[in-house]
Amino acid sequence: MVLAKLGMPHDQLTAPGLGFTNVEVTSHELGHTLGLDDIYMDTSYSAEMQARDLGGHELMGNEQNLPHIAARHKLLLGFLDPGHVRSFVVGLEDDVTFELAPLAAGLPPAGRVSAVELKVTPKLSWFFELRQPVPGKLGDGTAFGAGGQVMGYDATSYKNPPVVADKRRPIILLLDDGDGEGSLLVGGQDYEKLDTSHLDAIQTFRLEVLSITAGVAKVRVKTGKVAQPDPLLHDNNGEAGTTRVLTSRSRTSCPTWTRPGSTSRSWGCRTRW
Repeated sequence: MVLAKLGMPHDQLTAPGLGFTNVEVTSHELGHTLGLDDIYMDTSYSAEMQARDLGGHELMGNEQNLPHIAARHKLLLGFLDPGHVRSFVVGLEDDVTFELAPLAAGLPPAGRVSAVELKVTPKLSWFFELRQPVPGKLGDGTAFGAGGQVMGYDATSYKNPPVVADKRRPIILLLDDGDGEGSLLVGGQDYEKLDTSHLDAIQTFRLEVLSITAGVAKVRVKTGKVAQPDPLLHDNNGEAGTTRVLTSRSRTSCPTWTRPGSTSRSWGCRTRW
């Protein structure tokens, strides 16, 4: 019984614009046979989206030099179990330091994990993983910076993906968080995001790469509600003084706050908001 077939041009190595080896193409096409989508983006995608293309950092983006498939794909295919990934949920308090094993190493040793997942919504997660070559193993040999990098990316559900305004692939690099470090991190760098959709409960996520050495990255992840200090209001002289308080009762009363020792003022009542 034939389960699948693979095909490629006979002039794969010399055809203009190709130049992949047979092993590289076979590896990529096997990914399709196992159910993985392409994640490279052509000009049919917006320029902003193309800038988030994983390219040579993922086998299904660009197979040249045999980069590994991402942890998200390894979870889908069963090459990693959920227990090999440290998961966090937006809104839940946590502050923990732990170690990442290189994705190219296979299953992580005891006490380490292969990736970090932040569950943003039921159909969307952020992943972070250590991409570093491992002696004696193929993959990730040249795709990442010297010493390795922690790569962060945004992954959607393959089954019933979320509806999005901009055409995208199921895995794309995370946007820069504003500090210019991007989504490929080295020791001493971090990725931080504030969720301000509810101003009375601002949430934070921060992954800090404490160090990267051969075979391990030490990271700290902090999630939860941001501590918000009580507001301090000042008058025009720069001192905390009389402050008008407007409430639903302002039509019939004119409350004021007066600093002890200061003179109370008469504001007059508002009749309309």
